[in-house]
Amino acid sequence: MDVLQSLVGVNMRFNKIAYDLVFTHCFALLTWSSDDVILPEKLPNLQSFSLKCDCETFLYDELILPLLHRMLHLEEPALYLVLSMQIFLDGNNFKKNIINHLSRLKKVLIFDNKVICCVDYFRENGLCQCHIYSYPYSLTHYRRIANSFPGGFFKCVRQVSLSDECPFEHEFFLRIAQSFPCLKTLSVTDWKAQKHKHCRTRNGNDKRQSIIEYPHLANLDLLCVHVDYVTQFLDNKKTSIPNNLSVCVDYRSLRKATHNFTRDTS
Repeated sequence: MDVLQSLVGVNMRFNKIAYDLVFTHCFALLTWSSDDVILPEKLPNLQSFSLKCDCETFLYDELILPLLHRMLHLEEPALYLVLSMQIFLDGNNFKKNIINHLSRLKKVLIFDNKVICCVDYFRENGLCQCHIYSYPYSLTHYRRIANSFPGGFFKCVRQVSLSDECPFEHEFFLRIAQSFPCLKTLSVTDWKAQKHKHCRTRNGNDKRQSIIEYPHLANLDLLCVHVDYVTQFLDNKKTSIPNNLSVCVDYRSLRKATHNFTRDTS
């Protein structure tokens, strides 16, 4: 960030490099920082800015907010952040600390519609995670989705990981398939058994569930899951998957889910 800041204001050529979206496409926000990482100078000419951080960052207040506050004339922000914080980052917090500081946004309503804030609190581990991203979503991956995922349409995404302390039910996987139509790689982490393995009618009979389709899925990681999720994906009455799918799964879970490789629907 120091190097990028040093280019601003030198001359027109360096300004062009510093404000180039291709050149400044990706930053790695490290936990280490010097005392002068954030300089007081404003960035009045910057109109478009893309900030991507794949791993968790603890520097939201110290680094991200001060950086955004320097962009006085920002019109088109693109954000993807995974935050670890001691407080919940709700819509009011986001509006107060970010939207209200960006006076040149074309329309506040447009910005509200484009930026999604999704918060998850994991009681067993005492952890909180927050996803902030611009919508429509332009990245090729979406990591650590929990049950609170609101859905949407993510045509660019090819890689997805799911993780939660609460069980993922059939309807959740249906929402994932509908939200990521071009999904190629899926990883699931969940040790809790499903609560609704069978849908029942009022007469107590099994109710037919919608078959979930993943037409482009090529890699499936079920190594850290309860056996119910192995059944969820291998039971052709629940899920339709390509024949050439590569699956990473514990052998004991696979034997149990397929009734020792004798189950007709698997």
